Amino acid sequence: MRWLDVFTMALQAVVRNKLRSFLTTLGIIIGVGSVVGMVHLSQSATRTVTDESVWRQAPAPAMS
Repeated sequence: MRWLDVFTMALQAVVRNKLRSFLTTLGIIIGVGSVVGMVHLSQSATRTVTDESVWRQAPAPAMS
């Protein structure tokens, strides 16, 4: 089977099963968005904890 035949068959399957294709695409978009959101949330939490610990360890400013 040639690549063109495989691509044509796949395209026909997508066109014939519109609802399935839509739901699959929607699931992938939601999944990727969830992973990106969780990574961002994790990095933000790490940055907040790091900044907070650095702030608590900083020496008090000297008054003269």
